Amino acid sequence: MGRKFDKLSAIHGPQLNEELGRIEREIAALNNLLANKHKAQNKVSEAITDPASHRGYYTKLLESIARATTSKDKGMLRVD
Repeated sequence: MGRKFDKLSAIHGPQLNEELGRIEREIAALNNLLANKHKAQNKVSEAITDPASHRGYYTKLLESIARATTSKDKGMLRVD
């Protein structure tokens, strides 16, 4: 993370504005993911999120991701 700020301090003018714009777009995209904006706008049928061939897979996957993001052990992402 320190290297990124060192890189920013070394650039000026239009190049700095371009880099800051890119960073702002990345932050906006991450905020959209956190708010589930796209999931709310684009409904997906249950046939896709809970297929008959593997019932509960996506629910277990989302729960596993939630547990992994709140846990200090980042290697525990697992779906059986």
